[in-house]
Amino acid sequence: MTEKHRYASYKLPTTITPSLARKYSNLNTEMLRLRPAIDLLPMTPLFMKSAEDWAAELKQPGKSFWVCVAPNAKTDAMSLEEGRWIGFYALSGPLSIEEYNAFIPETAKVQLEKHETAWHVLRVMLKKGHRNLHALLSLDQAVNDFLVAETKRTFGHVYRNAGGPTTVSCRLQAESFYGSNMLKAALAAEGRILRHLTKVEFLEVAGRLDGVREELLSQEEYSKPVAAMYEVVRKFSS
Repeated sequence: MTEKHRYASYKLPTTITPSLARKYSNLNTEMLRLRPAIDLLPMTPLFMKSAEDWAAELKQPGKSFWVCVAPNAKTDAMSLEEGRWIGFYALSGPLSIEEYNAFIPETAKVQLEKHETAWHVLRVMLKKGHRNLHALLSLDQAVNDFLVAETKRTFGHVYRNAGGPTTVSCRLQAESFYGSNMLKAALAAEGRILRHLTKVEFLEVAGRLDGVREELLSQEEYSKPVAAMYEVVRKFSS
């Protein structure tokens, strides 16, 4: 990796110091400003969250959070405390098959393979100036390591037995607006679309519809698809 593209990614603990809480709050607020215009209105309440409020989400059961760090411009340090936070990844899971299928149409509902775990990607963002393959790979590797470890922990008895599986399988579901890099990358990686979503359906799946007054939504936002729910199945050698 070149000096220009040096990154490290860390899984955040459930409890962080006040200084890290401020960094996490600043990162999230900055990322909110980068959201597509179509998604800004439902995000308005999030701009009012304090650093303590943002840090509190790290304690939510079944959710995991990572940040991608670039070197400190003065010290070159890449720790959580001194590095520059330039991106994050949020994940929910492992999910039951009922949770995974909750918003998937009957015709597209999935069945988990034996010893496969299911997950929901909540959000992935990188700051402008750092939207490159190196930063994305840093986050991706940290998340992949976690997925493998958690799947093995979930089915530990299977992987400890001689003659057990030689691969780890993880199913990831996400939602993205049409034209987004996330959706393009997923489809390029043999992902499949599970459902097309209107603006209202997108907000419902994301759990943000209750925060939007009905009179602010147009008829088109109830009827015109603007996003896709999709999944990618990742398999790793164990």
